[in-house]
Amino acid sequence: MADWSKPVTTDTYSNVLSYINARLNDIALGLDPAITSPTNVPTNAIRWNSASYRFEKWNGTAWSALISNLTITGTLSATIFNENGTNLSSKYVSKITSTANKLVKFSDTSSTITNSIITDDGTNITLPTTAQMKSGYGNLTNPAFACAENGYGMSAYNGYTYLLNSSSGFKLRYNNTTDLVTVDSAGNVGVGVTPSAWFSVFKAIQLGGASGTSGITGQTNVPVIGLWANAYNDSGNTPRYITSGNYAIKYIVDGYTGQHQWFTAPSGTAGNAISWTTAMILDASSNLEIRGKYSTILTNQGSISTPTAMAMIVDNYKSSGMYSNNNLSNSNAVWLSWKINDNANNLITAMTLDASGNLGLGVAPNSWTGKAIEVGYAGDAVFGYASGNINLTSGCYYNSGWKYATTSTPVTYYNQSSGSHSWFTAPSGTAGNAISFTTAMTLDAGGNLLVGTTSNNGRLSIYGGSVSSSTYIADIRNGSYTGLRIRDDGYVFMPSTYNKTTASASNMFIDSDGALYRSTSSRKYKTNIENIDSNYVNTFFDNARPIYYKSLSENDNPNWGYWGFIAEEIAEFDKRLVYWRYDTKQVEVEKERVIPAVEEIKDEDGNITQEAVAESTETYTEIETVNDLEAPMIAEGVMYERIVVLLTAKVQELEARLKALEAK
Repeated sequence: MADWSKPVTTDTYSNVLSYINARLNDIALGLDPAITSPTNVPTNAIRWNSASYRFEKWNGTAWSALISNLTITGTLSATIFNENGTNLSSKYVSKITSTANKLVKFSDTSSTITNSIITDDGTNITLPTTAQMKSGYGNLTNPAFACAENGYGMSAYNGYTYLLNSSSGFKLRYNNTTDLVTVDSAGNVGVGVTPSAWFSVFKAIQLGGASGTSGITGQTNVPVIGLWANAYNDSGNTPRYITSGNYAIKYIVDGYTGQHQWFTAPSGTAGNAISWTTAMILDASSNLEIRGKYSTILTNQGSISTPTAMAMIVDNYKSSGMYSNNNLSNSNAVWLSWKINDNANNLITAMTLDASGNLGLGVAPNSWTGKAIEVGYAGDAVFGYASGNINLTSGCYYNSGWKYATTSTPVTYYNQSSGSHSWFTAPSGTAGNAISFTTAMTLDAGGNLLVGTTSNNGRLSIYGGSVSSSTYIADIRNGSYTGLRIRDDGYVFMPSTYNKTTASASNMFIDSDGALYRSTSSRKYKTNIENIDSNYVNTFFDNARPIYYKSLSENDNPNWGYWGFIAEEIAEFDKRLVYWRYDTKQVEVEKERVIPAVEEIKDEDGNITQEAVAESTETYTEIETVNDLEAPMIAEGVMYERIVVLLTAKVQELEARLKALEAK
């Protein structure tokens, strides 16, 4: 059953084909209500009613007989045959009488033709409801019946009716004024219009319309059918416009190649040649090519949730494409895949969007828990895990835990969440295996930078790991010269500072905890000022033991000798002349860290794949080395610069005594 109001502009191409095919079937079957049931047929449409044995016309609300009366004027002369082809004229012709404008009345029962299906009572001609009208076995030279008007003839032969004209074909006319159907001598049919002069291989059914004509064509040389609008191929096989000011459109179903082809042309002048542009091709493998420069297509052979095929080609194989199927090489479900054409017409995957919404640029995305944009290489991605949690990864991906994306490649990732920034590293591993990351650096929400540790011990906390004489935790350079280098075993190097000399005295002190202080002598830093007691001076000179020794310090030459004092000996009589330090001990220190919130994650079917987890804190323990404030302090060094004060006092004392002796 065809709906003649279809297709419309919003229908898909597959529906258009179905609607056109249904219309063609209705036309081929003559719109006969016994075997067709069309809807929304156009007003003035014509059909053959096999039940009523007549042509009928649609007036918009009902079907009515195309011809209500058949009038024959003049003298009727005919040869009469029965349904078996027997000539009955010799037997009954003397019994047939006729009056003007009346059919023959067979009223004499003794002379009635046997099994006659036509009765005439002088007023009405009646045909039984189950009867058929047959023409008899005549021939075209001697038909069973015939009539003619203006060069057009109607003949009946062996059950077929012809409207004939030797040069122009035949016409089916309404009310003797309107040509409803015209068939030209080449066999082309015009419905409401005279058919154009088509090229010899075409057989066309041309339909009249307000904006020109449209037509359905077949070809005698190949299995091709076409649907045309405002266009035909002339006797020289040149496409031409039928009307002026209207577009030309052609749709071809090619049974030889298995293709469907769509062509367009801009508006033109009636009779002028048409230059077709190929708009679209659907090939035998169900691949759809759109030839427009900026073309878009959405196809779906399956369902929205489980597509089986989708493709798009833009700009005649020269720009880009979009494809979809069910699997890629990593067995992930795929939603869309964009491909580009290289210079050798090879399709290269440029971008892939999988069913979970993960995007791969130049690479098939891994199965991420969350949403990721993977770029160039497996595991190199921007990854969003939860609200306020974004990651930049290299060589890894997250799927209910971190996993290696490649084999034999060290991996890293950077995380930004809850106001903090964190950097993580891990050695190489096997693709698909779980990863145990180490926190390399953290910039917390408070602006504290932690390097090699998660313990916040200040604005900058650097932990170098195991002590090494070649590992530096800081290396600040200016060009090729080292400005400042701090080694993880505590050594500080400042070559550039060493090269800056001065005549000033030393003024820096390093405390036992490593703190640096500037040594001062200004009055403003002193209180309770008084002269030194000579007893302290004499105690030093009476007890101090100058020595010669060789150093055990790792940075001293073991073969060199030095002069000095023993700090522990000096401390026995004057603690003010010694550097003191605290002894140390190791203690467990409890600390807290923030565990970022995790949002609930669902798959495309609505199943929860990751439960929501609120932000929380956890307590952990670290071992730290601290000063033991309860243990006795340890003498570490001698303050040699303070001995100058004692020496000065002693010299002054001796000088006074010398002057006193000299004065005697």
